[in-house]
Parts: sequence; C-alpha cells; structure tokens
Amino acid sequence: MRMNKIRRPKVIAYRNRYDIMMKILEHVDIGVDKGKLMKTAEIAPELFEAYLKLLMEKKLLKVAEVKESLGEIFKVTDKGMDFMFHYRIMQDLTK
Repeated sequence: MRMNKIRRPKVIAYRNRYDIMMKILEHVDIGVDKGKLMKTAEIAPELFEAYLKLLMEKKLLKVAEVKESLGEIFKVTDKGMDFMFHYRIMQDLTK
C-alpha cells in the first residue's frame, strides 16, 4: 500500500535586523542593481526599501552609478565592509 506524502509547511527561519542588513550588503559587494538586490534579499518590497534607506543613512551602502537601463547600481562603502567583517566575527563567536 502506498502512503501519501504529508506536506510539511516551509520552515521560515527568523532573521533579525542585522541578518537582513548583512544579506543585502553581501550581495551588493559586487555592485548590483536594485531589482536583483531585492530578489536576493528575500524580503517584502516595502521592507527592502526601508532597509535600503537605513543602510544608506548609516553610510554602509551608496549609489555607485546610475545606468539608464538598470537604474541605480549600489556599492558597499568602507564602513559597510567593516560592518560585514565585524558581523562575521560575532557570528563565529556565537556558534
């Protein structure tokens, strides 16, 4: 007799504010447009806009250039690189 597989709901891991900021900064590291960045952040568009604004206000992220076809291209600032470095250290310490 064949048993039907029970579908389990996707487990959504809790991400704190810094996890989300880190995910955005990691993907900006190579210089990326807003559309691709929003997809990789895996958060709602409204939240993405809020985090993008926060990162720019804190000077962790900047607009490197504006391309006609892609729009704004973002880059991580030196301060943003420092944030990523120290965040990774903190993650290692808490494992």
